[in-house]
Amino acid sequence: MTDLWILRLPLNHAESQWLQSEPDGVFDPENMPTIAVFEAEDQPTGAWIADDWVAELYFSSEPDPDLVRRLAQGVAGLDPATVRAHPLAPQDWISLSQLGLPTIATPRFRVCTPERISEIRPGGIPLVIPAAEAFGTGHHPTTLGCLEALGQLARQRRFDRIADVGTGTALLALAAAKLWPRASIIASDIDPWPSPLPGAPRP
Repeated sequence: MTDLWILRLPLNHAESQWLQSEPDGVFDPENMPTIAVFEAEDQPTGAWIADDWVAELYFSSEPDPDLVRRLAQGVAGLDPATVRAHPLAPQDWISLSQLGLPTIATPRFRVCTPERISEIRPGGIPLVIPAAEAFGTGHHPTTLGCLEALGQLARQRRFDRIADVGTGTALLALAAAKLWPRASIIASDIDPWPSPLPGAPRP
């Protein structure tokens, strides 16, 4: 979680392309922004306006007021007095990005965040994983492959002792517990921020 500053500028397509090229001498190397450009939406009608774009510049600290004025006037053609950079409240950006992750379906499991539990299709074991900083939503091919392997192993094998090393969200440990409920399962991680359960205390 970090403090960020955002500067929004309405642009045309050519201006947005130029800005994304990060032209030499424009930005401070010590506070280089991350730039996102997208088509502007006409709010009253919801229609997309041809050649109207919005640039969002994210800075790690407050941008130089002179830079803001130069961008407003020289690039966007705006009155500098009407353009301001604003601080963004600290956010857990990783968790927020994971809120929009789609559900995952394997032959044995259905994985989703609590916000998408209604999307789980019947026929699989549900695993509901809150969006968190810890690794392990099931979307990475390595995690997905392990989930599929566990499902295949459960057809022929029974395990009494299971270790999930580098557990992250404990997704694989939870999956194993569903398949072998009598097994002794240990989940561990060197990351100080694993979050296996909603509301679990963090060190």
